[in-house]
Order: sequence, then structure tokens, then C-alpha cells
Amino acid sequence: EGGDKDERRTFYSALYRAHHMPDDLTDVDGRYVGIDQKPGKVDGWAYYSNLSMWDTFRTLHPLYTLLSPALERDICRTLVTMTNTGGAVPRWPLAVGETWTMIGSHGESVAIDSWVKGVRDFDAEGLFQKVWPAVHGPVSFLGEPHASRECIQGWTQRGYCAADADGGGTVSRTLENSYNDWL
Repeated sequence: EGGDKDERRTFYSALYRAHHMPDDLTDVDGRYVGIDQKPGKVDGWAYYSNLSMWDTFRTLHPLYTLLSPALERDICRTLVTMTNTGGAVPRWPLAVGETWTMIGSHGESVAIDSWVKGVRDFDAEGLFQKVWPAVHGPVSFLGEPHASRECIQGWTQRGYCAADADGGGTVSRTLENSYNDWL
């Protein structure tokens, strides 16, 4: 209800586009190629990739929890699978790999928000067992070291990222760490 013809067209066009990504990588028999570029198989749900969570955790995933909870459940299950495979929560899984290019740790933000809003049919406990160590230091993802939190040493010592000690982007990194730790 509501809105004139043009407003409804804009609304439904935006809603349609909101479902263009992430992408379902699951074949009809449940097989997929995982974040480690190895074959895997799921049963009764879909494995997704192209999860640009830095861009989507605030808006798209909360929308999915309301309109498509089964889709959001599958995304959370995918995050658990990727975390178990890689050893840490991914940042920006793209196709069959991890770019590790976004700041912040918004895979955990997506999972927490989903859980709070009633999407619970995924292994949240298993996911968060991997989150806690990553909050305090570097993690290994597919055998390569990465910082789950930006400027982790300065962040844990000072509670913020300082430009003179931690390089560029410190305001954004401080905000992302604050948001992630608040959750």
C-alpha cells in the first residue's frame, strides 16, 4: 500500500536489485566450490558468495532477516562453513576466494544481527568460537596471517587507531572496531 505509481516502481525496482547479490554457488545436487577452491556439498540449503558485508551488513542483511529469513539463514550457514574452512570469519568472500579487502569484521555483525532477529538455524556457537581469538590478535585464514581487527595492537592498548602510529584510515578503522566490539 501507499505511494504513487512512480514511487512503487522505484520501490519494487530497488527490492528486485537487492536480490542480485550475494550469489548462490550451489549446483542442483548441493555441490559447490568453496572459499578454499575445493568442492563441498550442502544438503537442503544454498552456499553463497560475493558477500560484500562491509557494504551490506547495515541494510541488506537486516532486510533479508525480515523478508527472506531462509535466505539469511543460508548466508549465515555459508559464513559458518567459510569460517570452519578458512579458520576465521571472512571479510569479503568473492566467488571461490577471499579478497580480505574490506575493513571491519562484519561477517560476525551479520550473524549477530540475524540471530537477534530470530534467524537461528545455523551454528552461531561454532562461529563465535572463532571470533573471540580474532578480536585480540592476528588470525590465520587459509594458512595466511590476517588482522581481523584493524590496528589491533593500538586498538587493544588505546581503544582507538591513531594516525601517527597506525597509518591511514584510522577514523574508519576506529569506528568499525567500535561497532564490531559493541556487538
